[in-house]
Amino acid sequence: MARPIKTGLDYYPLDVDFLQDIKIRKIMRACGIQSITILISLLSSIYRDKGYYVVWDNDMTFLVADEVGASEGAVIEVVNKAVQVDFFNEYTFKQYKILTSKGIQKRFLEAISRRKEINLISEYLLIDLDNDYSNLVNVNINSINDNRSTQSKEKKSKVKKSKEYNNKKNDDCCDGFDNDLLDEEDINLDDNEFKKLSTMYQQILGQANSYTKDWIVSNLEDFGYEWLSNAMFIAEKNGKRTKAYVEGILKNWKANGGMDLEGKKKPQQQKKESKPNNFHNFKQRTKKYSADELEDKVRRKFERKINGG
Repeated sequence: MARPIKTGLDYYPLDVDFLQDIKIRKIMRACGIQSITILISLLSSIYRDKGYYVVWDNDMTFLVADEVGASEGAVIEVVNKAVQVDFFNEYTFKQYKILTSKGIQKRFLEAISRRKEINLISEYLLIDLDNDYSNLVNVNINSINDNRSTQSKEKKSKVKKSKEYNNKKNDDCCDGFDNDLLDEEDINLDDNEFKKLSTMYQQILGQANSYTKDWIVSNLEDFGYEWLSNAMFIAEKNGKRTKAYVEGILKNWKANGGMDLEGKKKPQQQKKESKPNNFHNFKQRTKKYSADELEDKVRRKFERKINGG
């Protein structure tokens, strides 16, 4: 059996000024320090698998979250921000549901320049290929796109749209949400609660995107309106306006058996009074003495001492 053609890389270069990149700093500011480990995990998946892209789906979200110990919501948030700041290319992300960039593709092609042959999907390429890359074989994916389009139409035919979510002109709170349809099981949720939470989301956590609806619906089902709304308020109060922080609050409440609006541990019973000792048993004398009386008491005490009394 012929040996399969190697696709990905065993290692990849990481620029020494990686953390100084303005795109990285924007992502860190918006999503927290954990975003760095998430980005490195994503880059590793890209270079390790296909070498120049990775398919962005639910499985990839789970794998990255599991690898770095983050929530899937946090991973989605980082990816959305990375696309927004052009760390990952927006067109290929929306058109093909993949994560890639010009820089990623350039580094990959430089790394595989000595390979005899490498297959590339032409629709995914963001850079111009020249004669230096004689080992490249371009593959067209029109048939793949046609298949995806058919599957997408079949999927949309199986779901219903709620009137409240569809009427964006009269529902500013849902501005920025994707036009994807709600699943049948989702329309049992309280519409007013969803609208209030979507408004809070945009006021506290930022601009809504195609994943926001799923995030709200999922947490609303798991924790309820009161918990989710109060968790977002606490995130705003503490200046931690990220979904990861809100999810952390909800998980802590669940682990501790209840909601804590103060963000502190439940009050414990008052400590028992310390056992009395000689110092605590001392009672302050209230009788007052004049200077002469005090002098007389000291003198008599001194005389008793020298007389052995």
